[in-house]
Amino acid sequence: MGNGFFADKLSYKAWFDFNNAQRAHYNYLENLTPLLVWHLLGIVYHPLLTAAFGFLCIISRILYTIGYMKTPNSRVLGALLFDVGFLGLFVLGVLGAVKGLRFIH
Repeated sequence: MGNGFFADKLSYKAWFDFNNAQRAHYNYLENLTPLLVWHLLGIVYHPLLTAAFGFLCIISRILYTIGYMKTPNSRVLGALLFDVGFLGLFVLGVLGAVKGLRFIH
């Protein structure tokens, strides 16, 4: 990450800033697929709650990225809020999947 041919031409500060932005982006991509799966499963039976948790995830990712680009330790608030939103989507997604399979009436 950021250690290739062009990274050698950057100053340490520019390299560090680029590396932090790249790590925040990769972390977003790692979480995107499960987030969308839980969102799609949950929105069928609980649309308002799912939308609220999804909105929380979007706002928290913005806070996470801004914080991470300042210093890596500043990402904590965004990460905690994202975890709350992700956990809510996970629970709603599992409930939606179970209801969809008609295990709960």
